[in-house]
Amino acid sequence: MAGKQKPIEERFWAKVNKSGPNDCWNWIGGKDEDGYGRIGVGPIPGKVLKTHRFSYTIHKGEIPDGMLICHKCDNPSCVNPKHLFAGTNLDNRRDAKKKGRQYYPGFLSKLTVDQVKEMRQIRSETGLAYQKIGDRFGVSQTTAMHAIKGVTFKNLPQSYAA
Repeated sequence: MAGKQKPIEERFWAKVNKSGPNDCWNWIGGKDEDGYGRIGVGPIPGKVLKTHRFSYTIHKGEIPDGMLICHKCDNPSCVNPKHLFAGTNLDNRRDAKKKGRQYYPGFLSKLTVDQVKEMRQIRSETGLAYQKIGDRFGVSQTTAMHAIKGVTFKNLPQSYAA
């Protein structure tokens, strides 16, 4: 069976430390720099999914467009569907503030209109990755992507949207 990869669900469950039904089910495989689990997708090198998003999808269905998958437990490696919920970036920021946590530098800070215009211009002219743009402005990749794509800052004229 050399060379043939196991189905993604089988590989997923092999890396989950599943304890009680209400406990965190921790991902024990590879993780990103923020502690979120990652799993390779099929034969495509470098193509990965975040494991909490994958768990949400197999247990609750498709993730609504523009939504994040948030953790009630504040444990990035947890994949227990009882601990996961779909929410907007604002929902996630409010949850973080309410719980007194801050995972990303500048996560609770707000971007100015001028910063968003500059971010959109950089993306449009250079195609620079959202993560790199976010790093430049002290926000997460998701915050940068949402600002650039117009998920947030919808009040800016369309000509500024990338």
